[in-house]
Amino acid sequence: MINAGVCRRAALWPLCSLAAERASATGGGFTLIELLVTTAIIAILAALLLPVLGSSKQQAYKAKCIGNLHQLSVALQIYEADQDFYPLGASGNGFGSWQLALLPLASSNSFYCPQKIRAQPTYLQLVGSSDPYVLPHYGYNVLGAAWSDIALPSLGLGGDFTPAGTNSSYSPVPQRRVLAPAEMIALGDSGGYVDPPLVKSADPSSLLYIALPYILPSVNRPAVGNWHDGGGNMIFCDGHSEYAKQSVWIAATASARQRWNNDHQPHPEYWGGQ
Repeated sequence: MINAGVCRRAALWPLCSLAAERASATGGGFTLIELLVTTAIIAILAALLLPVLGSSKQQAYKAKCIGNLHQLSVALQIYEADQDFYPLGASGNGFGSWQLALLPLASSNSFYCPQKIRAQPTYLQLVGSSDPYVLPHYGYNVLGAAWSDIALPSLGLGGDFTPAGTNSSYSPVPQRRVLAPAEMIALGDSGGYVDPPLVKSADPSSLLYIALPYILPSVNRPAVGNWHDGGGNMIFCDGHSEYAKQSVWIAATASARQRWNNDHQPHPEYWGGQ
């Protein structure tokens, strides 16, 4: 009902009178045409707003991802300061050593990107999950940009591996070997993993999650994420973060590959044609 007093005070009396006459003529309701027009306008507004809301949600995931990575970066720097070397990617008694090393220094949730992705069937079978969508685990720069062979000394952060059968050994990478901390990738969006040998099922947190600029057979995709608008976030050894498209992180160029190596050299001899 139209309040005449409000209309007078608002100097809208002519419009109110017109609205009252209109309501009286139509029995106080809306015509079918008016309802259809209103519905169409609402539909158009919803179509315009939904992409904006979706984009805002993606930006929120991206910001949360960067926050998680900064937590891991702080944990990594504390570990380095205490030990004077980087965490091993793997050790003689199993995989996932870098996660175990940083877990006491960071919350368990900070190891996962908040943006869910569809997991590979092999991963779901390995961890015994029925949900096809998972939170991707961040990957550690274990090997550097080495693909065709194991570089000795290691180009990454995961340690030097000395094969000797059952007596194979792993030794950590000292801080001093990283010649350009502000230009070397430490860890970031990946989801790439190496499953332990002879293991049919595993705890998801015990796998060796790695990041590297190649297509990893275990996930059948590059071991760098693309779930943030086609790209991923990376943390560098000095603690700063960067975002780039997946194609930039995995580019087969000297400038891109040297950012994965602790001596800040591209080492194309290890690219293996990729």
